[in-house]
Amino acid sequence: MSVRTQKKRFGALAVQIRERKNPLSDAQLDYLAEAFEKISLGCPPDIALALKYTTGRSKSKEISIENRALVIHWMYCAMQPTKEGGHGLDLDQAINAAMQLAEGEWLNPTNGDLISNRDGQGNINGLKSYTYATLEKMWYDSENQRFKTSNLSPLAVGSPYP
Repeated sequence: MSVRTQKKRFGALAVQIRERKNPLSDAQLDYLAEAFEKISLGCPPDIALALKYTTGRSKSKEISIENRALVIHWMYCAMQPTKEGGHGLDLDQAINAAMQLAEGEWLNPTNGDLISNRDGQGNINGLKSYTYATLEKMWYDSENQRFKTSNLSPLAVGSPYP
């Protein structure tokens, strides 16, 4: 599990405990008991709670995966039929749309709407800029198949959502 995903899970767990609306599940209690037991036996808390990067893992790798997840997820959703909330794009259109949105705005070819990807101060949000070839390669990469969904949970490994 990635450190950034683990931090999101701890954030969700903190909210659940603080709000006291839903009791912790048996799996959550078992996880916490095991982690606390490891800590009591001398294991460093960052290791017991999976908050330390291990060999081959890094924050920059996790951010790279999150960037890929965001663009693949966006493209997948944009390719869904309009009646299902998508834009009805084909792959070529979705790739071009992602490239344009990474630059700030995109003109939807299916309905002529101008979609802005800027915040109130004019800064570009979200999508990282990639070339057409890179996006096409990412689309067909089996490692990214898990991001081709309409419902990408914030707690899914690699999810770009907080």
